[in-house]
Amino acid sequence: LADAISAADGGPIEALMISSGGGVHLEPSALERIGNLIARRQLAAITDIPARVFAGTGCVLAYSANIPENLGRLASFIDRILRGANPGELPFELPSKFDLAINAKAAKAIGLTIPTSILIRADRVIE
Repeated sequence: LADAISAADGGPIEALMISSGGGVHLEPSALERIGNLIARRQLAAITDIPARVFAGTGCVLAYSANIPENLGRLASFIDRILRGANPGELPFELPSKFDLAINAKAAKAIGLTIPTSILIRADRVIE
């Protein structure tokens, strides 16, 4: 991660897409370094890392599945398995609730205007 951040810091990039795909877990220090890079370079950044975790670090937009909702669904599956259900016969479920966080302060700092139609849909707006 350090090498990737260093390479991005010196390259001709204008935006970042930061994904948690593949089960990547970013430590708070890595989030802080990425946030500093975003702020210093005035980059537009979007992520699927949980909105409540990443939106405050300088990303303009964070959109992710709602973690508490998913944990509740997980508990339901565990309960069914402990009561004797065959895990292979349980239905596969996709997330049904998502969180959208907009960092209006970060957007303004890089000259982006977030449309009102997006702002009113956000679960969280950082001013």
